[in-house]
Amino acid sequence: MALTARVAAVEFDGDDVRLAVVKTGLRRPRLLEVHTARAQYEDPEQRREAMVQAVKGLVEGLKVRPTVYVLCLSSSNTIVRTIAIPFRGARRVTPAVTFELERYLAIPIEELVVDHMPILEFDGQTEVLAVGVQRNILQEQIDMLNAAGVDPEGADIDAIGLTTLWQTARQAKGLHAVLYLHNKGAVFAVAYNKSLAYFRHLPMGAEQFAENLNDAVQEVENSMRAFHSGWKSDGEIAGLDVIGLPAQREEALAAQFEIPVTFQDPLAAIPAPANVDKLLYAGLIGVAAGAAGGAFSLHLRKDELAHKNLFPALVPYIMLTSCIALVLLVGCAWLYYHAGIVNAGKAAQLEQQISSVEAEVKSLEAQGINVPAGMFADPTVLDVLMEIALNLPSQVVDVTDVKIEPPNASAPWIIVAGEVKDDNAFKAAVEKIKESPVFKTEEPELRLVEGRSTFRLVLQRPNAGSESRDETRS
Repeated sequence: MALTARVAAVEFDGDDVRLAVVKTGLRRPRLLEVHTARAQYEDPEQRREAMVQAVKGLVEGLKVRPTVYVLCLSSSNTIVRTIAIPFRGARRVTPAVTFELERYLAIPIEELVVDHMPILEFDGQTEVLAVGVQRNILQEQIDMLNAAGVDPEGADIDAIGLTTLWQTARQAKGLHAVLYLHNKGAVFAVAYNKSLAYFRHLPMGAEQFAENLNDAVQEVENSMRAFHSGWKSDGEIAGLDVIGLPAQREEALAAQFEIPVTFQDPLAAIPAPANVDKLLYAGLIGVAAGAAGGAFSLHLRKDELAHKNLFPALVPYIMLTSCIALVLLVGCAWLYYHAGIVNAGKAAQLEQQISSVEAEVKSLEAQGINVPAGMFADPTVLDVLMEIALNLPSQVVDVTDVKIEPPNASAPWIIVAGEVKDDNAFKAAVEKIKESPVFKTEEPELRLVEGRSTFRLVLQRPNAGSESRDETRS
């Protein structure tokens, strides 16, 4: 899913610099504004500085402030191969791409920046589109942008951007080809379902295609053969879409191919300012859309060319993390607040109960009845019986008598008597009842009466022996 952002794509074309600001995150990208400038210089040594000044002029003339910048590279500076990697899974495929691509190169692999896109998996292999860009050209263009105060987040290929726009409007499945024609060149690309399988730069513009149709058809057929020579899976190119050819030559071109040829303009549905040649900026629009999560994109700014200032890229994640932390803090604060309200309510209930008990005690004292304070410290009879039942279950003993004395009595607090059914289990039960917080336990008295084992167990209050035990309320 595409992110909503204002992405500015910059392209160097000879001495010309083009810039397009695109709004992404919509169903289709929206072209907000475009600018073009030509570097003015007399001495070739002045070219770099002139290009930097041209970029500065474009950036200063922007009406819309972009969220990020990306660099759009020409496909004429790329090496493209469809390669079958004998592995599956991104962790194993990624490091193998450079090694496999090197076998097809006539130049050292170190002179290229390489990235790839997966196409499909079959028979334990992964078919990928490997793309290499000349490192010195990429470095030069990034340096010029940096000198102009622009630090692009990434770099991509115009052919990738063009195919992204085509894929947005395309519904066909299987292998399908597209041919983009513009003033200074053309791009031939092949898509397999929703994956980009191949692309190639053709050094013939729209006018040359129209004037030299036979040569143009030969170039396209050569591109198709080049694709099929590296395509390891089944299938043939089922159709060709052509974009940018003059209408009067469409019928003649379609007659040259055995496969169906259609003529369309995916740029027509893209909103743009009036009187803008969208085909001229198509690569920029597509690269901007791809940078925000479009159909296709490459990550070519890597290794020593990687983006140095990572903070802008981390800002969305920092904001998201901060929002989550804020929500958690608010939630915790609300829980503490709610717990405080609940505790305050319980405290009010306890105060009310204490006041009620004090009123009853004072009423009894007024009648001459002495109320021992220990009465309020002892657990209820039900709690005492529950504790005895849990610690002396019926499988172990048969309780025949339970005697509970009031707080001010001189006799033991609780006396439990009965018959022992299981001697070993009874010993374990006595040890367990000694750990009870409700009372202190003395050693039981055991007797043998008429062949039956009986017991007498004395239970005292936990604070038995303290001076406060026998205090009474005066």
